[in-house]
Amino acid sequence: MFDNPILERNFLALAANNPELSARIGSTSPLKELTFRRARNGVLVPALKVKSRLTPLHSTFDPLKEGERLPDLYSDAGFLVIFGIGAGYHITPFLKNRRISNILIIEKNPALLRRVMENIDLCGLFMDPRVQLLVNEEIGRA
Repeated sequence: MFDNPILERNFLALAANNPELSARIGSTSPLKELTFRRARNGVLVPALKVKSRLTPLHSTFDPLKEGERLPDLYSDAGFLVIFGIGAGYHITPFLKNRRISNILIIEKNPALLRRVMENIDLCGLFMDPRVQLLVNEEIGRA
């Protein structure tokens, strides 16, 4: 299917719960303005190039540790809505909490998701039945 094993696993995981979205992202060209750099702990961090400036989507020190802190700020049970998938470092820690019934991830840029899927393993997010992914480039446009 793909020469990239990370991308192939991500597409298979996404297709398991959302075959339509998997097909749509599969036909999307990856976002050229999204690059990756290594955080100080060695983890890949997506960074968006806007004009000549590179803006990381997560911490460039230890995005995993910083993502682990987020659930401490949210002690309630129920439904989460998260805007932007990034590399998922800010989302996966919530999966440990069984009191979270659903997580809706809203990502407006399918090309960004495609590029991330080429480099970051998102299978844990895609395979969790509590996670719903909404990808629509029309969100936020008037």
